[in-house]
Amino acid sequence: MTFAPALAKTPDKALAQIYVFKNGVTGSGVLGFQPNVVDSIPTDPKYSPLWKINFVEWKDPTTATVLGSDDDIADAVTKGKVTLTQTNVVVNCPIIQWSGNKEGTIPAGHMQIRSDTTLTDATPYGGGQVLKIDTQKMQVTFVAHRGFGPDGSTIYYIVTDTVMADPANMMGVILANKTQAALTSSASSDLFQFGNGITGTGPMGFQAGIGGTKQGDQFYSPLWRISVITWNDPSSATVLQTSQDISSHSDQIKVTAMGMIVNCPFISADTVFAHMK
Repeated sequence: MTFAPALAKTPDKALAQIYVFKNGVTGSGVLGFQPNVVDSIPTDPKYSPLWKINFVEWKDPTTATVLGSDDDIADAVTKGKVTLTQTNVVVNCPIIQWSGNKEGTIPAGHMQIRSDTTLTDATPYGGGQVLKIDTQKMQVTFVAHRGFGPDGSTIYYIVTDTVMADPANMMGVILANKTQAALTSSASSDLFQFGNGITGTGPMGFQAGIGGTKQGDQFYSPLWRISVITWNDPSSATVLQTSQDISSHSDQIKVTAMGMIVNCPFISADTVFAHMK
């Protein structure tokens, strides 16, 4: 898990709610009790991958039953069976698959599984961000994209959702309109992609993007405000690798804010290399 301090600044209207059980029925929840409950899933208007954590605790654990929805929890609170404690902790937990079935198939609307699992530097950015979903082992294999940190260091990231339908369909990710509320807040950071110039692995077929922050930075966030860099004269383009490179070429490029959020959590290089082996 990656520490993303900027998420603490997420506006309430960009958040959904997740309920974690502190006691009761033993199960697969993070504290060893029943599974967590969320208040929305993708396709719901109020769905967000950004969850505010709420703790649920049974007053008499011996009477505990499994509560399967936020309505069940609210009813149990009203009846005095459980207490509900809201925290200020925000976690980025995108839903990858929901409403699974016995056949193991994935209904339409879930994160798209890429049909071509052979990845090279020439592989298109779109067409799905997931290679495999194993619901038995509870493992998801994502496509890792390479880019540059603000200091030119190599970063790797995955893509899970965005706020606009066309980019979501192109990339094969979830539509999550609610995170757009974080666009002008300090809960998001800048990611610069390229619309022309040097051919490469970026989403539009040009060089890899440059992040405004990276893991370990005070303002790191997986929520990215997307800007597109275009060269005034594409034939003079060179590879840009740092935030300083962008500034120093300001007379040769145009930077256009796209007004959209894309959820791109960074992944450690060790994780990427382990899967490559």
